Amino acid sequence: MPVYLKSLDQHLGQLTNAAADNQDRRTITQGLANSLSYLNATALAPDDPVVSFESKNLDQLTVQQIKAAQNPSIRQQRYALTQELSSLTASMESVSYQSPDFQSTEDRRAIRGVLGDHQKLADKIAAVCHADIDPVQFQSWRDTDDGRASIARNVAAIREQPGNDLSTVRAKANELTNRDLLDDFGHYFDGQFPGNQSDESRVTLSVAETVLFAKQVFEAILAGEGDQAIAPVHARVSSVLVSGQNQLRYNLPAEEGIATSDYWKNVIDKKFDLTALGVPSTSHLIPFSTQDQLPAGLVTGALRKALSTSQFDPVNPSVRYLDTTLRDDRNVLLNLAKQGRNEICVIESDAGSPVIVAPLDKRLPEHLVVTAPGARHTIISCPENDCLSHDENAGVAVRYILNIAAELEPLVADKDVEDQVSALFNRWRDLTGSNGDLGVAAHEIKLAEIHADIDSISRQVVAPDYAPSYLRDSAQKLIQLALLAGHKGSENRPLTFRLPKGAGTRDVFQPPALFVTDSHNESDKRFSANISMLNEATGEFETLAEIKSELRSDRTKRISDAVLRLSPGQPEVGLANGAIKGWVTHSVLNDQQSVNTGHWMSHPDRDELTKLTPSMLAAGLVYKKAPLFPQAQRRTPDEVARFKEAAAMLVHGLYADLEPMQGALKVAADLGCYALNISDGSRPGSESFVVRDDVFRLCNVGDIKRHLIQSVQLSGVDLIQKDALTENIQQTTWAEAADGVAMVHEELELSGSDAPGQ
Repeated sequence: MPVYLKSLDQHLGQLTNAAADNQDRRTITQGLANSLSYLNATALAPDDPVVSFESKNLDQLTVQQIKAAQNPSIRQQRYALTQELSSLTASMESVSYQSPDFQSTEDRRAIRGVLGDHQKLADKIAAVCHADIDPVQFQSWRDTDDGRASIARNVAAIREQPGNDLSTVRAKANELTNRDLLDDFGHYFDGQFPGNQSDESRVTLSVAETVLFAKQVFEAILAGEGDQAIAPVHARVSSVLVSGQNQLRYNLPAEEGIATSDYWKNVIDKKFDLTALGVPSTSHLIPFSTQDQLPAGLVTGALRKALSTSQFDPVNPSVRYLDTTLRDDRNVLLNLAKQGRNEICVIESDAGSPVIVAPLDKRLPEHLVVTAPGARHTIISCPENDCLSHDENAGVAVRYILNIAAELEPLVADKDVEDQVSALFNRWRDLTGSNGDLGVAAHEIKLAEIHADIDSISRQVVAPDYAPSYLRDSAQKLIQLALLAGHKGSENRPLTFRLPKGAGTRDVFQPPALFVTDSHNESDKRFSANISMLNEATGEFETLAEIKSELRSDRTKRISDAVLRLSPGQPEVGLANGAIKGWVTHSVLNDQQSVNTGHWMSHPDRDELTKLTPSMLAAGLVYKKAPLFPQAQRRTPDEVARFKEAAAMLVHGLYADLEPMQGALKVAADLGCYALNISDGSRPGSESFVVRDDVFRLCNVGDIKRHLIQSVQLSGVDLIQKDALTENIQQTTWAEAADGVAMVHEELELSGSDAPGQ
C-alpha cells in the first residue's frame, strides 16, 4: 500500500501536539503502530550495491567508518527508525491498560518517556516517508475526519439491526460509507484538490494515484446510483477526473487515453489492478535489504572484530551487497576468493539477517571467511567440483555458506553474559519464592524453561577450562543454578559451552589434507616428525612420510617441501597446538611462505572440550589447568555433613519428635535423603527427595533453602503437608537448625546411642 502523504502529515501533527496527560497504553501503542505502518509502506530508491573505502591502514579505515555511520542513506535511516519504534513499542509491555486517571506513577513515567521519544522522531519519519518515490498526494475519503465519522456511524447503525453477522455488517457499512462519499464529494474534492491552482502549486498525479482516486469515485457512484446512473459508470468516472483537471485542481498524468471513457472502461474491467494495467510497481523497493540493515561501515567493523589484526586487510576494502537469487551474484560469490581484490560481500541468511563473506587472503583462491554481526567467524574452502557446471558450483557454494552461517556461534560481550546469568538466577529465586501456588505440573514447566535458558546461555560462555580467571564467575553461577534448579537428573545432562577465541575457526567438515604428527625436537638441535593423513573413517593417522633435519631451523622448509610434494592440489597442513586440542592449519605457498587458515578440531575433540555436565564441573572431574570451583570456594566434607543434617532439621522443624528426628538426621548424613513424612524414615517407597552434596558444597545458604523448598513443592505429598514443610524451611534459621542438630546429638550421647552418621 502506498504512502498517503496527507494522512501521514495529519498523524505526525497529532503526534507532535499530543499531551502525555491524556495518553494511555492503547493510544501510545496505536500511535507507534501508525508510524511504523507508514515507514513500512515507504518505497525508496535502492542504494548503490557497492560501497568502496579509500584507506591505506586501519586508522584511515576507522575514520572512513565513522564518516559513513554519520551519513546513513535514506533507506538505512528508514530501517533505523523502524528499530527505534519497535523498541519503544516493546518498552510498553510492562505498562497497564489503565485510563490516565488511574495510572500508577511508573506507568505515567513510562508513557511520558515513550511519547517524548516518539515525538522526537516525528521530523525524521516525515523526511523519510516524503522521500517515497511514488507517494499518494491526496487523502483517501476513509482517512479524512468525515470519512472516519461516516464509517463509525454506519457500523454502529448496522450492528443495531438484528441478524447481522460480522461480514454483513462490514458489507453494508462499506456500501453506506461509499454513498456518504457521493453525497459529500464536492466538499471532499475541494479539500483534497482546491480549484484554480497555479502552475507551480498544482500537483501532477501519477498513473497509480489517478487509478486509486478513480476507484473511490467508481465505488461511490456504484453505491449511490447503481443501475440508475444517468450515464455509464466509466463515462461518469472519466468526466469527474477530466473536470478536476479543467478546474485546475491537478494535472492528469501524461498517459495516452487517460482522459477518455474507454480508458476507464478498461481500468474498471481489470478491477483497478495496477499490475494488470501494466503500471510499474514499487513494491519490490519496500522490503528491507541487507544493505538497509547493515551499512558498509558496520560490515567492515564486524569483520575486523571477528578476525585477528594480521588476518584483516584494511587497505581499500569495498563492500558488495549480493542477491543470491540472481545468477550473476551467485557467481560473484563463487569467484570471490579468486579475484585477488579486497572485496567483502554481504548476503541474506535463511533467517533474513545479513551474512558477511570475505576472502581470507588474496593469495588463496578458495578460502573464505564467513561471519555476521555479533558472531564468531568460520573459515571455509570452496573448491569447484569438476563434475558440475559453473552455475551448479555457484549454487552449491551459496548453500554451503548459508549452512555455515546458520551455525555461527554468538560473540557476546562478557558483561551481557553476566547480566543474563544474574537475571536467570533471579527468575529461579522468584519461582521458588512462589511456594506451592503453581502446582507441580506448572512448576516443572517453569523449571524446564529455566533449564532451556541455562543451555542457551552456556553456549555464550567460554569452556571453563579455557576461560581466563576473570570470566569464570559466569560459568560458576551457571553451574550453581543448574544444580539448584536440578530436577529429574537435569544436572547430569551436558551443557554446550563455546570455544575460546581463535579455537575451532575452521569448518569441522574440512580438515587439512595433511598433519604433522610425532614431532620431536632432539637435544642436539635435530628435528624429526611424520607427515600424516587423517583416516576420517577410523579417526587414526596414517604416516605418509618421515622428516628428519639436522637443524631445527630447517623445520619449516622441510615440512613445506613435504606438503607441496605429497599434496600439490591442496597444500594444507595441520600442526598440533599445545595450548588446546586441535590443529593450527597453514596453506603452504612455497617452501618459505604459508598462510594461517584457522584452527581445526574434530567432532570428538570439540565435544570433549565443550559438552560438560554440571555434576562433572561441580565435582572438579574435568579440568587441565584448574577446577571450575577452587578449594577455597568449596565447603569441606565436615561442613557439608553438618549442612546435610541441618537441612533435615529445616525440613521437619525444631519441634519434631526426638526418635524419628534421630533417624532423619542419620539418613540425611549418610544419603542426603529427606523423608517428607518424618515418621516414614527411610522405609522403601516412602515419599522423599535427595539433595546432591554439590549443592551443600558450592551454593549459598539462602539458595540451599530455596532448593529444599523446590524439592518439597515438586513432591507428591498433599498441599497441606507441603505448606507445613515449606513454612518450617522458611521460618527456621540455619543457626537454629544447627543448634537443633546439636541437641539431638546430645540426647543420643546421653542415651548411649551412636550419633547420626557415626
